[in-house]
Amino acid sequence: MKIPDVSTLKKDYMHSAYLFVVQTFDEEQAVAITEANAAIYCSSVNADLAYVKSNFGNLPGAITALEARDLPLVKAVKIVREIEENLNQASGSVGTAIIDQFNRVLQRNPGQPCIFPPHLHRPLQPPPLPYCLDRPRSMFSEPSVTLLPL
Repeated sequence: MKIPDVSTLKKDYMHSAYLFVVQTFDEEQAVAITEANAAIYCSSVNADLAYVKSNFGNLPGAITALEARDLPLVKAVKIVREIEENLNQASGSVGTAIIDQFNRVLQRNPGQPCIFPPHLHRPLQPPPLPYCLDRPRSMFSEPSVTLLPL
């Protein structure tokens, strides 16, 4: 007889705990309870949950970090780049759809070209100046005083 390792015991214990909790609900209260009971016994649900945890498990912590008060822009950019790196490692059509949505959200941000230019892949490297200064200039964009050599 083979003795199971600790991770297997934890997984089996958690699965049993989920089963116990879900089975205590009254199925007549809501359709979702009936569906949850059926889903717990479906093997693909466990695989899907493992996929979500392994590919997107870092998102809650990253979102919480981004919501911090007085977060310096340098740290926020670093967190977003780490999220992007993790998302790029996700496989399959779900991973591709998530990274596409992530990129669309970044592209809708008006400051995105200056903070996350598409041609830069190294963190915290400033973009070339003409890339950020292609907006219409105001009267304050040029110096109002000209210095002459002495």
